[in-house]
Amino acid sequence: MKPLTIRLLNNDITDLYCYAGVGFFTTDEGDVYSISLSTICDELSKKYSEYSNFFKIALINNDYLLNDQFKTLVFGKIYKKFIFEWDKASKIIFEYSLDLSTCENLGRVSGYPIYDIKAYGFHLFVGHGKGADYFKLNTKNAGQNTTKSKKMIDARIVSISAKIGQILYSAGTNGLFTNSLIDENLTINETPLFNTSFKTIWSTWDFANYESNNKFVYFHNKTTKQEKRKYSYSNLDDEKTKNVISEIGFMKINSSELLKEKEIDYIINNNKYYYMILKNGDIKLVNLIKDDDGGIHLSSRQKLIFQNNKEKIISAKSGYESLVIESFDNLSLLKDNKISILNNTQPLNYRTYLTSIRLRKTITASYVGYSDLYLTL
Repeated sequence: MKPLTIRLLNNDITDLYCYAGVGFFTTDEGDVYSISLSTICDELSKKYSEYSNFFKIALINNDYLLNDQFKTLVFGKIYKKFIFEWDKASKIIFEYSLDLSTCENLGRVSGYPIYDIKAYGFHLFVGHGKGADYFKLNTKNAGQNTTKSKKMIDARIVSISAKIGQILYSAGTNGLFTNSLIDENLTINETPLFNTSFKTIWSTWDFANYESNNKFVYFHNKTTKQEKRKYSYSNLDDEKTKNVISEIGFMKINSSELLKEKEIDYIINNNKYYYMILKNGDIKLVNLIKDDDGGIHLSSRQKLIFQNNKEKIISAKSGYESLVIESFDNLSLLKDNKISILNNTQPLNYRTYLTSIRLRKTITASYVGYSDLYLTL
């Protein structure tokens, strides 16, 4: 089924990130704003009252779509009606005019352009051309900051990821850096974990550090369990574990040791598997296997999930049981072995929310003049 689209109209927005019931926006000058997603939901429900339930699922908590009782209901008595209504709604672009003067202004970061945003543990991390800053967020209202932006590093930060209290900063050829929420000062270790990093993607408590589109190093980490978490977290947006990393990358494995396939143009992972986009356009899926003795390997079996994709891929990100693909001409979604176009324009930025509970079926993307929020079924 085609995703639903909610469009936020504003000429100044360059990026959108959703966290803890709040939408965060950035501008090309480095200003950061926020608005409650409930506010957007309420206004859309007034304008398009027939579809108010879809807005609640899309903006407030789409984990409802994964609820067993909901599935039983939908795929039982009301399946045909639900699919009919979804199909009808998917043909509409639901528009909301976003006025930044009505939003909360968190402040301006110390550099631009902004390359990435990551909200985690009630902190908002912003990577930009002159480094990385963070805002500490109010745990009762994440749309408000309790501190002005604070700079942590001077190297250009192109990607940020976080899990189990650890934040990773990719600085391209300047390396991979890290700090921890357990340290209230968020001091970044000046010695890089690795000499090249364009992005990192987590795999449970491990992560893959990407040196290029088809080359990575797998960091196998040691963890310990705390009696109590030493930092704030959102129980619908952050993982609930009490584990923390005790040793980063005690074992590192080059992708050349894991991959048998040699004709890879682009590769991306999530918790359980790797998507491989081959030079001939085929897209394959391979499982990541973690042995009981601590060994890591990829399954010898590869599943062909799409054949002969003709678009030249710029980047891709794992969604919930899906893959979001950016090309020069569009942003598309690969789901259930079918590709559907989300937008016939290349985005400025886009992201998925795999680690979120409430928004794991959400995709957001920003374009010139507007930002889209897509809800997948």
